Amino acid sequence: MTISSNATQTATYALSNSTGKYVNLLANNPLKELLMENSALYHGVNTYHNKLVIEPVAADLEIEYTPLDQVW
Repeated sequence: MTISSNATQTATYALSNSTGKYVNLLANNPLKELLMENSALYHGVNTYHNKLVIEPVAADLEIEYTPLDQVW
């Protein structure tokens, strides 16, 4: 099955439109302050300073979990 170029182009625009605001926020704000103010970005962090900050993933992989607010 092939996807027409119109469908892939539409998907690219949709992805750009939905993620562009986050890219702009990340580019123009200090990371720690931004994560504390924006719960969507805060909950999207998987690792920070070489620490795994997602508890279910750490449990699954049987490796150390560190809460994000303890990594600062």
